Amino acid sequence: MFIAMTQRLVESSHKEVRECLASEWGEFFARHLASYLPLPLAYHIPFSQYAPFVRGVILSGGNDLALFCDDELSHKRDSYERAVLEYCVGHRVPVLGVCRGAQMIAQYFSCEIAPLQGHIGEHSIDVQGRSYRVNSFHNYCVRSISSELEPIALAGDTSIEAFRHRELPIFGVMWHIERSGGMEYDGLWQRFLQALKERN
Repeated sequence: MFIAMTQRLVESSHKEVRECLASEWGEFFARHLASYLPLPLAYHIPFSQYAPFVRGVILSGGNDLALFCDDELSHKRDSYERAVLEYCVGHRVPVLGVCRGAQMIAQYFSCEIAPLQGHIGEHSIDVQGRSYRVNSFHNYCVRSISSELEPIALAGDTSIEAFRHRELPIFGVMWHIERSGGMEYDGLWQRFLQALKERN
């Protein structure tokens, strides 16, 4: 069974647009998702064609939302990921958003996303009074959240570092779980795994 993954869009020095994933994702699947294989999504193929073979979806990091970067690649990725989310919401497919992926989920559910500083490198998050260290590679944050979502982890500046949907198996984390230090707090990851197991 497959876990579908959206990919970063980059333009090479030869003006070739590439869909790609960080190599850490292969290591992450081998260590934490050994029962599944990653299925990188090609943006010219509708997600509905992948869906019958997919147990869940990871919206990966990379690229800025078109809200902050008005270029062709950001718009292309936003459009595709919105369509993925639309399908997953309608069919209760488990989704985990990582960094940009979490921002995409937040935007889909009408949350406030804003620029911020000081989130490059490790920092602490608070989860119900317990402190965890996480990596951080983003210049934008989820500043406030809609009633459909529940905040789970906060940074010291009160930005929302992790959240979940109150009724659907949809989760978001602003740090990179696939990189070093990404699994110190794994509460939402465990919920995502459980949602994968429970899906018919």
